[in-house]
Formats: sequence, structure tokens, C-alpha cells
Amino acid sequence: MNRYNIPENAIITVAGTVGVGKSTLTGALAERLNFQTSLEQVDHNPYLEKFYHDFERWSFHLQIYFLAERFKEQKKMFELGGGFVQDRSIYEDTGIFAKMHADQGTMSKTDYDTYTSLYEAMVMTPYFPHPDVLICIGRQPAVDPHPDQMTTRARWKSRRMSPTGSICTDVIPSGSMSSAPVRCCA
Repeated sequence: MNRYNIPENAIITVAGTVGVGKSTLTGALAERLNFQTSLEQVDHNPYLEKFYHDFERWSFHLQIYFLAERFKEQKKMFELGGGFVQDRSIYEDTGIFAKMHADQGTMSKTDYDTYTSLYEAMVMTPYFPHPDVLICIGRQPAVDPHPDQMTTRARWKSRRMSPTGSICTDVIPSGSMSSAPVRCCA
């Protein structure tokens, strides 16, 4: 136990849209708590570049890839005994990004239904290790990302998706994770 009464084996996940400051907050929390960080890895994603050129063709593939990678990362953090702050969660994709693609028509209804069915079977079970705390951060919808963030992040590129999110200050304990949908930052 540290001076904040947070168990040394806790898993804290920071959620939010692209460019909102997840990695910055993750680093600050990890340093303060003497935890390890688990940062989203995008450098070796085989679908990301293709996705930015053709949303309709690659949105389902990209979401399945993220689901698999985030599932493995979540499992690894628990197998290592916790003590992590994570900068992107498995929970955001289904309720935010995959849903946005389905709503905008860049993912078919069949693909979205398949994705959400797989997500629910993998993640929304008592067998999947949920984080102890989920912190959602966001921007007001009218605020665009800072230009420095856009030029330093390859993920921004030119695209049709809105990079903004809503303000979300919810902190959701893991006990409610399996029954409470993550509604933040949509």
C-alpha cells in the first residue's frame, strides 16, 4: 500500500479519445504511484495505415486487431501481478470507435454485430480480468486537438473521424465493469 492507499497490485486504466492526454496522465500516475505503464502500441499495427486510406474496407479488421492486442495486454498485466497504469482500454473500442464506424456506415451492421458479439464473449464475462479503476478523460466537443499533437502523432493523419470527445469524469470500479457499459468520451 502506498501513501494514497492504492494497492501495489492495482490496475488503473485511463480511457479517452485520441490526443486527449491519456499517455501524459498515465505517465504521471505511474510515476506518482511507482507503477509500470502499459502504453498503446501502434507502431507495428498491420492495419492502421490501410485503415486511414479506406475506412470501409479496413475498419472491421482494425477493430478485431485492437480487440486481440488489448485482450492480450490486459491479461499480461494481471499475470505480472498488477501495479500498472494503462493508457488505452479494451472497453473504448466497442462503445466508441466500432460504434462510430457502424453509425457512419464505414462498418457494416453484420461486421459490427460480429465484433460486439466477440467482444462480449471475450471481455464482458466474470473470467476476464477487469481493471480496478477506469478513469475517463475527454475534451469538450467544440475543442479541436492542439496542432502540435496532430503533427507529432502519426495516428492523426487526414481522416473523416472527429478527434474530439465529451467531458467524462466518471471513475468506475471494476466490480461494476461487467454490468455497467462504459459510456464516456463518446
